[in-house]
Amino acid sequence: MKKKKPLTTGSHTCGTCRVDDTVLPMDTKIIAGFGDAYIEKNKELVYRADPNQKWETAESLLRFERMALKEPTADWRFVLELPLRSAVYQRQDKNQWVLIEKGNGFA
Repeated sequence: MKKKKPLTTGSHTCGTCRVDDTVLPMDTKIIAGFGDAYIEKNKELVYRADPNQKWETAESLLRFERMALKEPTADWRFVLELPLRSAVYQRQDKNQWVLIEKGNGFA
């Protein structure tokens, strides 16, 4: 797996959010609502969040971290495509899912 250079500023593009999410906590929910949120391994889809998923029952990043521990040399990514922001996180070490790409979303 080739590690991409981490970005040093968070992915929120909304002026009111002001959240720095360059490294995600393991309790991060894989959910998008209106948009797309998914996990991939070596560019193959592992999990895609249901757009009708409720927050309380959404999968957390911890589930995929546990999978990644068994295949640490794979290229694991969490991709988030929302109306006002987009982000790609790459797993680069144990419990280290770092921001490697960000954008303004699709709206």
